[in-house]
Amino acid sequence: MVSSSMRIAITSISLFLMAIATIHCGNNLDQQKRPYTCGPGYEYTASQGCVKTELFCDPACLTDEICKVVDGKPKCELRVEEGNKQPIECTIACQEGEICDNGKCISLPCKETCKDGFICSRGQCVLREECIPPCPQFGYVCDEGVCQKICVPACGDGERCNEGICEKICNPDCGTGFFCREGTCVKLEDSDGDKYPADRDCNDKDKTIYPGAPEVCDQKDNDCDGRVDNIEQNPCYSGSSGSLGNGSCKAGVTSCDSDGKEFCKGEVAPTTETCNGQDDDCDGVIDNCPGGGTCTNGKCPVQPEPTPEKTTADGGTTD
Repeated sequence: MVSSSMRIAITSISLFLMAIATIHCGNNLDQQKRPYTCGPGYEYTASQGCVKTELFCDPACLTDEICKVVDGKPKCELRVEEGNKQPIECTIACQEGEICDNGKCISLPCKETCKDGFICSRGQCVLREECIPPCPQFGYVCDEGVCQKICVPACGDGERCNEGICEKICNPDCGTGFFCREGTCVKLEDSDGDKYPADRDCNDKDKTIYPGAPEVCDQKDNDCDGRVDNIEQNPCYSGSSGSLGNGSCKAGVTSCDSDGKEFCKGEVAPTTETCNGQDDDCDGVIDNCPGGGTCTNGKCPVQPEPTPEKTTADGGTTD
C-alpha cells in the first residue's frame, strides 16, 4: 500500500508538471497570436489576417498626386487645392536646385539668361545636348545645341567653309582696308550702294544682291544664302477658280526653271475633254464632249467646220 506521505509527494509532482505544461502551452498560444508582418497600409488581425487600415496606392503617388478611392479602388490623382490656402507640400524630397511649388518639384530659375546652346536646369546654365528645333536635314549640323551651316561637299585644299560656302584663301593675307574673297583681296567698300559693304555683300557690283534680299527667278543668288533661284514656294494655279479640285486639276507651288523663269510646279490645269473616263476639263462632268456630243467607241464626235463667209459685190457677206 502506498503511504500517505508518498501520495502527497506524487500529487505535488503532478501539480508541478501540469504547471509547466500550462506555461508551455500558454507561450505557444501567445506566439500564435503575435501579428504577422503586413505591407504598407495593412494590419494583421487573428480573424481576417492582413486588412487595410488606411488608403494606400501601389506604386506610391508622385509629388503632385494624391491617393484617392476611384471606382472602389485606390488610385493616384492630381492634387487639386480646394479652398485650402496652405501650399501643398511635396511628399518626395526635391533634389538640389529644385523647390517645392504647390506639391510639385520645379527647377530653380537661372540668375541670368543662358547663351545660345545652353539651357537653364536647376538654376544653372548647362550645355544643351540637342538642337531645338531640330536642324534642317541638309547643310547643317548641331554643334553644342546650335545649328551651324556646313559645306557639302567638304571644301578642298586652299579653301575654307564660311557659312556653308567654300571660299578660296588669300595668301598672303590681305592688309588693312581689304578683305579676302575667292582668293582675291578686295577693297572694303560699298561700291553698288546697297548699304552692305563688300565683306558682307556676296556681290558688291549688283545692288539687287545682298544678304536678306528678296529671291527672284533671275539665275542669281539674290539673298546671299549660297543657293540660286530658291524662291519662296507659294500655292499657284492657272486654271479658272471653279475648276480647282475637280477631276485631276490641282494647284502647284511657285518655282524657277533652268532659264530663270517662274512657273507653277506640280499644277494640273484643265485640258480638252476626251473619252477616257476622266474629267479632263475639270468641269465636274466625265467625258462630256465639246459641243455637247457623247462618246462613241471611245471618241468624241467630230465637230463640223464652220462655213466660211462669202463676200458680195457690194462688200457685204453671205452665209
